[in-house]
Amino acid sequence: MEPIARLMAVALVVAPIAACVSKPPPPTVRTSVVETATGAGIVEIVRIAATVAGINYDTREIVLLGPAGNRVVYKVDQRAVTDPCTK
Repeated sequence: MEPIARLMAVALVVAPIAACVSKPPPPTVRTSVVETATGAGIVEIVRIAATVAGINYDTREIVLLGPAGNRVVYKVDQRAVTDPCTK
């Protein structure tokens, strides 16, 4: 098969599949006030769909790729475990 014909065959297969992939939901932000014994604090929770681009188990860092292509590195707390059944 010629390279052009092969490329067209791949495009005919990939295009319908790509059309079926749903877009991630838009980010949501929830802000609330938390009262404590010594005062109050504002808590903001942002929910966004992202792809895990990498995990470094030694440094406990995770790299997320957002829908706009931005990369964010988060430090994972020691309380997070890979298996919720192990304590």
